[in-house]
Amino acid sequence: MAMEQKLIVPNMIISGELTAYSRELIKIYENNGADALLLFDWSQTDEEHDGALSFLREAAQLTELPIFAGGTAKRFEDVKKLLYAGAAVAVINMRDDAADLVLEESYKRFGKEKLAVYTEWVDDYIAHREYIDRYADFLISKDSIDIFFFCFLFPHLESVRISCLKVLE
Repeated sequence: MAMEQKLIVPNMIISGELTAYSRELIKIYENNGADALLLFDWSQTDEEHDGALSFLREAAQLTELPIFAGGTAKRFEDVKKLLYAGAAVAVINMRDDAADLVLEESYKRFGKEKLAVYTEWVDDYIAHREYIDRYADFLISKDSIDIFFFCFLFPHLESVRISCLKVLE
């Protein structure tokens, strides 16, 4: 079984410019033991997505914490933008139709250590298992039940460096 590593990774939904409140919150996380920061961009338009990238750029300059960022990485270009804007790791939502192709193409350019996948349910993992195991270094899930399933029912996950990150709601 893969060795379990637990990290404190607070998450934020991002859009637009970094506000004073967001700046303060990031510093609180950094000064109180966070190991990384998870930024979710659930934008629906290109304008909203550009705002989220601006937030990411500012956050990356503000903190020394590694930043996991994603949510709307539906194309290789989106992954590239996230990494160039300051994300240490790009997060690909496995619910997106082209997720397998985006993950594989991103792996070829950036390597496994720069890629994470986000799954909502164990079914997402099962449906994309081959791609996740081969191309992603991190697995992120929002459901504590799924964390149990990932960690205990799929012991072969040693190919995923950090098996599970719990996204707190």
